[in-house]
Amino acid sequence: MHLSILTTKSEHGLAEGSVWDWYRLDVLKDTSYTVHDIETSLSPVKADRILLLGEKAAKLFLGPDVNLFTAAGTFFKIGGTPAICSFNLDEAYSFKASDEELNTRDESFNKDRGKTSRKNWLFWIKADTKKLLQGYQPPDESMDVRMYPPIDLVTEGLSKLNNSRIYLDIETDIETDTLDCIGFSINDSPKVFVVPAYRHDGKLAYPADKFYRFLSVLASALLRNQVIIHNCMYDLVWLATHCRLPFGPDIYDTMVAHKRIHPEIEKSLAHCIRLYTYQAYHKDEHTLSRSVSSEKRLWLYNAKDVYAMRLVHRNQLAFAAGHPGMLDSINQAMSSMYPYLLATLRGLRVDIGRLSHAKIASDKRLVQIKRIITCLIGDTKFNPDSPVQLVKYFHDKLGYKVMSRSAKTGNASLGGKALYELALKYENPLIQCILKYRELAKERSQYDFCNHQFPWQRI
Repeated sequence: MHLSILTTKSEHGLAEGSVWDWYRLDVLKDTSYTVHDIETSLSPVKADRILLLGEKAAKLFLGPDVNLFTAAGTFFKIGGTPAICSFNLDEAYSFKASDEELNTRDESFNKDRGKTSRKNWLFWIKADTKKLLQGYQPPDESMDVRMYPPIDLVTEGLSKLNNSRIYLDIETDIETDTLDCIGFSINDSPKVFVVPAYRHDGKLAYPADKFYRFLSVLASALLRNQVIIHNCMYDLVWLATHCRLPFGPDIYDTMVAHKRIHPEIEKSLAHCIRLYTYQAYHKDEHTLSRSVSSEKRLWLYNAKDVYAMRLVHRNQLAFAAGHPGMLDSINQAMSSMYPYLLATLRGLRVDIGRLSHAKIASDKRLVQIKRIITCLIGDTKFNPDSPVQLVKYFHDKLGYKVMSRSAKTGNASLGGKALYELALKYENPLIQCILKYRELAKERSQYDFCNHQFPWQRI
């Protein structure tokens, strides 16, 4: 098998010790390959696989409007030859540019659409290359979508469901904070049911009594079966707070499992789909339900999320099974889901007496450290919380070297990181005292999490 890599090469080229050296030895290994620099000359591509590295290469073959963040990792074909595009290797390794400089090409992303941090580009280049070398596999298109199904039929089926897996995902309207639809699938069935709550015109999709009964039966089903979901902290909490829908203790969160497998990588469903499946990117298909066509598009989008999540779940378990201790780690995380969700919804009982004593003790420590700062600086009006005063004292008065500047104004800045750098360069005890003051002030602010009266205190 021969691989053609189309990219824009930097001055490093394929020199020993460069990022290309890591790529050749760790990723390509024994693969036969040819690198084409598209900015100098592009020879006719004759290969079994084609890899496009970088936005310029992607635009050359996929069109000027292609978005690399959405196209990366998805199979397509160039003249019948399987191909994948990914990030530019030299750009991923260059630390001269910041995330802000390289990641502002498209600001239309939200958490679901999956913007990729530049620090993780090398990981995704390796993952995309590995997927390409393993060979083309078409996306799983066996999904059987049942949009806007008869509500009685769905309710009847859920009422009989026991000891099964329910793949669940909801869509909510960000403008009205209401439920658009609930999508779910059972076990390994290709059927995905999308039950709308409201139509595009704001009217209930079903008679109120029948929809309430559906929600009641769904809640009961969630108690008896395993719920597989991506980011349960949103979906399950939203259903509990907005629809009073309880859930059971058997929860598998694909987002949490992904963080146990790859702690350093983005956790959006879009990234999980890219890593664990061969499904095409679909997160740009989301829309608001404002017309007949847009509501159907939203329902289909919801169904694709549910179906792809099932593939992610299956492949996560397969991956974890091949790595000792990984399943135990995932199961340990899942055992925490239910109590954590309950604590989020119901809160924690607090010993008011101990909390008051902690506040008083913290206030005393703050008074003492501030007294020490005043003695060291000789100014009773000096405020250690004021960045402006810190800059004036350390940089203007003492002439200390500027460690950081504001990106907006260009003025000297003394945030937490810059103050630590200042402490490493100058042996001034005042800097240590200010750092300690900030630490104590943050600790004190955390004691103000409950200023309201608790239910059991009311008469």
